[in-house]
Amino acid sequence: MISDWELWTCAQKMVNEHGADAATQAETRAEQLAQRDDPMGAAVWRDILSRIAVLQAERPPSAPVNRPWR
Repeated sequence: MISDWELWTCAQKMVNEHGADAATQAETRAEQLAQRDDPMGAAVWRDILSRIAVLQAERPPSAPVNRPWR
């Protein structure tokens, strides 16, 4: 299984590469894998998608740039 750290790294890479379209790209990939009968792969991409949402959420000015805030 992929570690939490790796999921955050993948989410950050998606945001860096795709910007505002990162969530759409991740959702498309999850759907493709689900259609190919790969539920584990689809679940990983849904986990990445949830982290992309956190990374793209509005952050307070004091939040670190390279880590999600809560």
